[in-house]
Amino acid sequence: MKMIMKITAFIAALVMSASAVSCSSGKHAEIKKLSAKGGYAEKKLEFAYGDLGPASEFTDIGGKVGAVLPFTDELCYISKDGTRIFRDVLPDLDEANNDDIATIFAASEYGYLYWKMNRNVWVLSSDGTENQVSGLENIMYAEFSEDGRLFACNTMGDILEVDISTGDTKKVTGGNGIFSAFDIIGSNIIYIDDDGAHFYDIDSGRETEVPDALKDFLGSYRHERLTSGVAVDICRGNDDDIYIGCPDGLYRYVMGGNIIEQLIDGFVSRFGDPSDEMISLYCGEDGTLYAAFVSGVYSYRFDPELETAAASELKIYTLEKNNTVSKLISGFASENRGVKVDLQVGMKEGMTYSDAMKELTTQILSGNAPDVMILDGLDIENLIDKNMLIDLSENSEKWLPENDLLSNVVNWNDHDGKLCSVACRFRLPAVGAEEDELKKIHSYADIADLCEEYREKYDPKETFMGYYDVNDSVRIGLIYEWNRLFGSSPDKEALTEFFDSCKRIHDAEYAGNAEGSTYWSPDVTSENAFSARFWGALGYKIIATGAVNDISRDMSLLTSVDESVLGKKLSYRLGLNKDSRSFLPVCNIGITQSAKNADDAYSFLAYALKDKTQENGNDYDGFPVNVKALKKIYSRNVNDEYDYTTSLDVYGDDGKVKDTVELDIKSMDNAEVKAFDDYIKSLDEPVYIEYAVREIAESAGEKCLSGTETAEQAAEETMKQLELRMKE
Repeated sequence: MKMIMKITAFIAALVMSASAVSCSSGKHAEIKKLSAKGGYAEKKLEFAYGDLGPASEFTDIGGKVGAVLPFTDELCYISKDGTRIFRDVLPDLDEANNDDIATIFAASEYGYLYWKMNRNVWVLSSDGTENQVSGLENIMYAEFSEDGRLFACNTMGDILEVDISTGDTKKVTGGNGIFSAFDIIGSNIIYIDDDGAHFYDIDSGRETEVPDALKDFLGSYRHERLTSGVAVDICRGNDDDIYIGCPDGLYRYVMGGNIIEQLIDGFVSRFGDPSDEMISLYCGEDGTLYAAFVSGVYSYRFDPELETAAASELKIYTLEKNNTVSKLISGFASENRGVKVDLQVGMKEGMTYSDAMKELTTQILSGNAPDVMILDGLDIENLIDKNMLIDLSENSEKWLPENDLLSNVVNWNDHDGKLCSVACRFRLPAVGAEEDELKKIHSYADIADLCEEYREKYDPKETFMGYYDVNDSVRIGLIYEWNRLFGSSPDKEALTEFFDSCKRIHDAEYAGNAEGSTYWSPDVTSENAFSARFWGALGYKIIATGAVNDISRDMSLLTSVDESVLGKKLSYRLGLNKDSRSFLPVCNIGITQSAKNADDAYSFLAYALKDKTQENGNDYDGFPVNVKALKKIYSRNVNDEYDYTTSLDVYGDDGKVKDTVELDIKSMDNAEVKAFDDYIKSLDEPVYIEYAVREIAESAGEKCLSGTETAEQAAEETMKQLELRMKE
């Protein structure tokens, strides 16, 4: 039986060097950056069927190296010349008639581990025997060792060995928190959890030392620091080395050393694109590297003539790293290889907002200001008052695209003709419930009334708000009430009413309710998960709150609700009440007065606003502001390419499933497009949430929710803290 990674003396080197490096050197990892000339070139392998999709990790079956596709029971394997992907049906999977496989976690000539549509995990042995696996309901990753042993990890922090012939599992060790990497190199499971990087020797059954260089480097990608869905994957090379793929690029580490060499930058490759997701790495016998992404398989070969030196440097600052910013930078860097992008994240590695602001101030005063600032969360008014941002209207020809923009959104922060920031995207606050009950909602207090009414009438063990966190009534409430609370000046009476509503919603949601908090989707923050909650309302009593983010995912779902199928009439409203025209401007970009590279800064802004960039945003980035991009997305209703059918369990008032229905999710039709387009063109109430103010309100709100302060006391504390902040 063959596996991808043939291990000889490498096994010994892996264990021995781990001890030697960590005990003797004590040195931190040295990252060797790209040289000025010569580097690895990325090329997508030809594949006649488009994207690869949710395939397995690379495996070697019958001498063919590739990834196994669910649904089709096929191995997509790399051609001998390394330029194309071919498909080959796998008889053992095909004979098992597994048409309901959703995800394949591990595949080899020893068998397969997969997740079926019914959410159960199954194992198929090489003799064709299929068994359900126990203990892996929350599976994350799985790998076969070279000798055919199967190991997997789950979201509970457990690492288990799976018996391929029976499906039985045995816990071998445990991690701490969520895993962000899980690979087997030789006899070692290499995994990353919330504590950092670990080696676990499957032969001896004990944890071994991790080389210091790897410990530092891999530890930086532990789960709480990852902001995208891109995986960290590790594979063996051909010379006692390993390769690491991560959001920052592709790296090589030689066992026993302290140098980790960067082979390709994440900004100019698939590795750094948060709209894609890496599946697996593989090193060929000739040294060619391959990476499987959802979008396809890519090769990485060394080209001695490749120009990698940058002619200029562009410094970009953001308070918090997120997928929207990462994708923008990745796309810009790919189109502008001569520009080296230096992304500076303010709140990195546990830094507070206050720490980040002190560091930024020091940076600016020392003459090292960023060129571009992603202003989301920052005190824009303060930056404008201190004349730290360029008036973009004076050089609009350098960044304004040829086609129209939604000027009411883009220019929301116009000050008497002076434009120091522009919004590249926006979100829309929304509320949803059954139609008759939605008519009762005109304020956040009305939502509190309805939540209390639901708790009195319906199953006490069910969630009505679909929160991610017990403090969500405050954070989500702020997107509706921000301008009323903190508009021209803080309003104590409004704050008292707001905290009272938050407390009533919280108490009703969690009153004797062990199942109150429900994680609807891991891909979006709670305040932006409106459509996920509305989806919950299709099956049961849910008051959907939060923001709507995009057309293809959110608006298509909202406009596809069919009363004849559901047996009840659900409805939603953009805005808290019928007169609301509020929106949340996001990805707000400004250029600093002291920018040393203003030309590339303008080019970056132009890239962010052009139609192709706007059209290809992530689902949760927010709506485009480019009119041409919007029209392109609207036009999708002319065919059914983006339509799909899904099933949904519908619950009765007693909390029990009474029916399962199928829903057709379709793109908006012409009438729906016109209504939506008219609405967004009438938006005139920007809701810009400043991080420091939100932090003050949430801190006081948390005390109110826990019962240690009344609503009035929470309002007084908020007012006091805001006054202190104004004096700083």
